[in-house]
Amino acid sequence: MNRIKLGEVAEFRNGLNYTNADNGSGLAVVGVADFQDRVTVDINALSQLSLSALSRPESLLKGGDVLFVRSNGNRQLIGRSMFLLETPSIPTSHSGFTIRCRFRDPRCHPRFYAYLFRGPIVRHVLSAQGGGTNISNLNQGILEELEVPLPPLETQRRITGILSAYDDLIDVNQRRIAILEEMARRLFNDWFITPFGQRLPIPGDRLDEWKLPSGWTFSNLSGTAHLTMGQSPSSMDYGADNSGLPFHQGVTDFDGRFHKNRLYLNASLEWSRTASPGDILFSVRAPVGRMAVALENLALGRGLASIREKEGNQAFLLTHLLASFPRTDMFGSGTIYKAVTKGDVQSIPILVPPRELKSSFEGIAGPIWHQVRALTLTNTRLRAARDLLLPKLISGEIDVGRAEEALPEAAE
Repeated sequence: MNRIKLGEVAEFRNGLNYTNADNGSGLAVVGVADFQDRVTVDINALSQLSLSALSRPESLLKGGDVLFVRSNGNRQLIGRSMFLLETPSIPTSHSGFTIRCRFRDPRCHPRFYAYLFRGPIVRHVLSAQGGGTNISNLNQGILEELEVPLPPLETQRRITGILSAYDDLIDVNQRRIAILEEMARRLFNDWFITPFGQRLPIPGDRLDEWKLPSGWTFSNLSGTAHLTMGQSPSSMDYGADNSGLPFHQGVTDFDGRFHKNRLYLNASLEWSRTASPGDILFSVRAPVGRMAVALENLALGRGLASIREKEGNQAFLLTHLLASFPRTDMFGSGTIYKAVTKGDVQSIPILVPPRELKSSFEGIAGPIWHQVRALTLTNTRLRAARDLLLPKLISGEIDVGRAEEALPEAAE
């Protein structure tokens, strides 16, 4: 198969540099925080700046563009990419910590290469350039010299069709997950917020000012749940994949409402701060208040705490905390707050309704969250199957026609 240098078929552009003076609306901007593990850009979730931040019209994005993370404090994010399906309906650009790749050769199907970039090809180049996987910067020169395969255009389109079918299934499940989470939140609101006609209190509020129905009261997190704070390791000894405890330092590897494992501690390393299956994982460093649920035993780094309701009403507590977060005033310092202490987390006010009512809510909300978990795990399997297919389709190890025929089975 022919191979070409990426710079022969595509052009590159670094993103915008802006300051607080550019705050406003009218210009959507893709930042590093928008990448996560997404394949495509979610335009509706982007932050906005004033149009004055747009220095040149050429900095606007359009359908078919691929974006790379160029620089970030978390080196594991360097080289991560996303694809823009269509030209946004509002002016949209990207931050200076990213690079735009725009194909200009008709032999190239942009979405095919967007999938290609999500495989090991970019990571291998970064490793060679930086002497290891922790290179601190990606630049246009590295991308221009990147050698990529050039299969026939029709083959590119057929492979893209196969992989995008997996993405369509994932998107359907994501919409179902969003509906289920909204059901749990509305149920909580109807049962536990509407009856006393006020918002949930935040740390620092005087709880005696809240008027509650008879038999209801307020406590705090330390009174209603067991809390384990993560710890800072003096040294880190990572094991092989699936060897030892999964290790999580913060929200980087949250996959929706659950986590995906990337780092493992050496099996011989003792770790005193752990989470158990079903524990709520709570971010205590920016972004404070992000939450996931532990699927298995895992080691907690200093960026996370684990929370377990003392009476086992995890669905109630999770939905309660989601009703309180994100709150820009939760700890009095807005969204830029860097971290919270154990005392801060312990002080979070928790509504305590009658036990029978809380148990009834648990009986309804628990199965809802179990469905969210099942759909999330299904999406994890679909992503893994999609990512395994790409190199095998390109190499010819799997015939494209046979892969197309197998798509209905993937949906089951």
